[in-house]
Amino acid sequence: MSETGAAVVVAAHIAKVNIGAQGVSHGFTTGSLAFENAARQLVGIIPMPDEDAKKYGMEHVKRNYMRLEMPKNSYGSADGGAYLAKVPVPNFHTITVEPFTPLQPVFGMVQTRQERLKQELLDHIAITTGVTPNALDGLAGMKGQFKASKKTIRDVMKELVTDGVTWLRNVSKDERRTLKLSQQVTQVYEVVE
Repeated sequence: MSETGAAVVVAAHIAKVNIGAQGVSHGFTTGSLAFENAARQLVGIIPMPDEDAKKYGMEHVKRNYMRLEMPKNSYGSADGGAYLAKVPVPNFHTITVEPFTPLQPVFGMVQTRQERLKQELLDHIAITTGVTPNALDGLAGMKGQFKASKKTIRDVMKELVTDGVTWLRNVSKDERRTLKLSQQVTQVYEVVE
C-alpha cells in the first residue's frame, strides 16, 4: 500500500438489531469485531436520529437525511459527524447523497406565508396518494384548501422538488387505474423517502 498510496475500504451492512440505530458505536457492524479493531477509521451511516430531527425542526422530513458518524479514528479525534441529504435523480430512477448542513431553528420565529404553504403542501402530499399537478391546481384560489394562487402553488412545488423533499414520479397503467387517475396523468408527486 505504501508504494502505491492506495487505501483499503471495507464495507459492511449493519446488524438487523441496529437498523433503527440512533447512534454509531463500536460493535455497530456485522460479523467479527476484528474488522473494527483492525481498522484505522470506522464510519457508520444511519437515518437521521429522532433527537437530531427534533433539534433542527425536521421531524416531517427526517427520512430524507442521514447522519454519518465516526466512532473510531486513528488519525484524529473520533465522535465527529456530518449529515447527508438524499437527492432524487429522476432520469435514472435512483437517489444519490450530498453533504447537508442543517440550520438551527429559531424558536418563536413567525413563519412566512411561503414557509407555511410549503409545509401544508408537503403534509398534503405525504398523506394523499396520487397527487397530481392538476389536482393541486384544483385546490388553488382564495376559496381553495391552500388559499394561494395556482402560480404560487406551482412555484412552491418547484422549490420542494429542487430541495429534494418531494419529486414527480411516473405512474404505471395499473396504478393509474387503482388511483382512478385520468389517462392523461403520467406523473404524481411523492415525498422523497
